[in-house]
Amino acid sequence: MKNIILFMKSNLKRNMISLVISIAFSIIICSLFVSFGKAFVDYDTHNISVGLLDNDKSSISLDFKRYLNKELSIDTVENMSYDNLANKLIEREISAIIEIPKDFQENGINKGKLPNVIFTTLDDYENIAFIKSYIDIYSNSVNIIVEAAENDKSQFDKMFAGYKSEGMKIEKGEAYIPNREKDLAQAGLSITAGFFTFMMMVMSYCIALVVMDDKQSGVFNRIQISPVKSAQYIIGTTLFAVFTSLFILATFCVFLVVRNYQIGIPIGYLALIMSLFAIVILGLALIVALFCKSKNAMMTIIITFGVIGPVIGGAYFPLDLAPQTLQNLAKVTPHYWMMQGIKDLVINPNQSGMSNIIILSLFAVLSYLIAAAKFVQKESSKE
Repeated sequence: MKNIILFMKSNLKRNMISLVISIAFSIIICSLFVSFGKAFVDYDTHNISVGLLDNDKSSISLDFKRYLNKELSIDTVENMSYDNLANKLIEREISAIIEIPKDFQENGINKGKLPNVIFTTLDDYENIAFIKSYIDIYSNSVNIIVEAAENDKSQFDKMFAGYKSEGMKIEKGEAYIPNREKDLAQAGLSITAGFFTFMMMVMSYCIALVVMDDKQSGVFNRIQISPVKSAQYIIGTTLFAVFTSLFILATFCVFLVVRNYQIGIPIGYLALIMSLFAIVILGLALIVALFCKSKNAMMTIIITFGVIGPVIGGAYFPLDLAPQTLQNLAKVTPHYWMMQGIKDLVINPNQSGMSNIIILSLFAVLSYLIAAAKFVQKESSKE
């Protein structure tokens, strides 16, 4: 135990930069959580806007405008030419152009049925369907009065006045009632966990650099002929990196608890699965440092794995739509098991996530066993 503590203190003194980096990353990861959560959960909705050309100025056309504004909460853009409205439609500043033809009400009374309201939209099926539905609902209601008036304008005016006094009530409901704080936290968590994998690449390089320095300075030879056991060197050397890495995670978890963010998963589970991932990445960096013969080769492997691993493992984008081959390949990376362990529990809180924890634990055990086996080989420190 004494030797382990000695190695840990020595490595901390030799690599204080890693502590400075971990403090900086602790601040960054909390900031990323908040900023990305806000950016990806911007579901503020605004009223639909349509261009309205009222060429009739009748009581029906005025009431139709009221129907759009009051009943449907649709904003109407008026007092503009068709060309100007068309430009707004093309630039998607409005959703449609609705034209009420001249003599709309008079022709409707005389013929016993209102003429068609002309509307123009871009080539999007959903928008056409909704706008047409809104117009049809109003027209069908007013047509009942038009038919009942039997071509009598005064009778129509009387009946329509009563219709307006009663008002047309349309019940509106929300298909989904959002919880902004919860959605913000869950979106921020998923994206922040992805960036955590990049941070671990940087921290893993710190430990690899220390081990490579030991190899190139001849420390390995002196350690291997001393009473120090391989496990003591491996544990003592990695403990400083584990400490600085878990400082980032601890700060993040405390931040989530203090701010009471609804991340959708137990904070203990989050801390455990991200800690296991950090330990695995540090173990893999230790293996790279032990097997590589130069700093350039070591840095190339660590950076390559640090860049490709998160992409393949789904740290930056969902793998659901990826080719099946890529989905299968992702399962050989620890990134996949950490990210899925978080995402699966957010989607279905009833899951245990134990399989992800077990697999990451096996990754960790295997990586440190390989590192220990490599260390005990009696190799020259000047390879």
